Amino acid sequence: MVKIECISIIGGIDKFGKPENITSLDIREGEIIGIAGPTGSGKSQLISDIEQLSQKDSSRRRQVLVNGKVPSPALRNDPRQKQAPAQCAFLGLHPLCRRKTNR
Repeated sequence: MVKIECISIIGGIDKFGKPENITSLDIREGEIIGIAGPTGSGKSQLISDIEQLSQKDSSRRRQVLVNGKVPSPALRNDPRQKQAPAQCAFLGLHPLCRRKTNR
């Protein structure tokens, strides 16, 4: 099994077909990140792309690298080799609150 030290997400396109604002994002071993944004902004698609180790084959055309390299087909497709959890936790916020009041 591959020891994952860094996941790199290379930006693709937004839902309108324009290049994403972020060109790349690195998530290193042990880091905890949060993904926030309004409904329809692509949060779930980003998580899906990471879990699937997408190679520009998703609707957003992102590429996910493992330790700086393209993951092998076995790592992408064999569930026994998957290390990313298949579940995510969502923190529900009050729908009428804005970012400043949800801190």
